[in-house]
Amino acid sequence: MQNLSSAIGSVEYGDSTLAWLMYSAYLFCMASFLILPVICYSIRFLDRKYMPWWLFTLILTIAGWLLINAAFRGYDLYGEMIFGALPESLVVDSSRKTMSHEADAVLALYFGWLYLPGLALLLLPVYALAEYIKNRLESIEEE
Repeated sequence: MQNLSSAIGSVEYGDSTLAWLMYSAYLFCMASFLILPVICYSIRFLDRKYMPWWLFTLILTIAGWLLINAAFRGYDLYGEMIFGALPESLVVDSSRKTMSHEADAVLALYFGWLYLPGLALLLLPVYALAEYIKNRLESIEEE
């Protein structure tokens, strides 16, 4: 077994508690990544002065980049811990960090945040419909 002495101390890769912590961090980041546009649209729907479009775009871009990279790193560490817990007879190749794995890391780093504005664009008609209904109800109340 190897250990993560530089970052965590003497915790072995096979430690199930740390592996579940990494997996939980991955799930939390992915859930936050998917819920963030809904939260931003909700804040904008309640009061436009708190969430102008430029702030909406800035939050989605920066938070999307942070969340997708944290999710990728958490899942990557989880995978390393699971592979480290396997018996030596089951480990086929110790050099499993191939070029495709590094390409996945580069894709997550540079382009992973693009999924969040795409998701926000998919939710835009729902927001527009809710805004339309809200404006119609307000105009009916004024009459």
